Amino acid sequence: MVYMKKVDNALNNPSAGPGQGWFKIAHAGYQNGRWAVDDLISGGGIQKARIPQCIANGDYLLRFELLALHSASNRYASSLLFTVVRH
Repeated sequence: MVYMKKVDNALNNPSAGPGQGWFKIAHAGYQNGRWAVDDLISGGGIQKARIPQCIANGDYLLRFELLALHSASNRYASSLLFTVVRH
């Protein structure tokens, strides 16, 4: 999953990340007999997302998330992994 958040200045205000304002621009899951993580692994761990053309110009934070279910057979054992970058 990929989220964006508009901020006043992405370079000088990285603490703007927490809180409201995030919106989803992309997601992947199970499709055509293949999990999205399989594409992530075969791509060398690189996750890509296309920013929609309808997004207004400005400073944004991007948040890439991966929900890891490798231990999900145990109650409360799934892991949410994420990275935030500036754009």
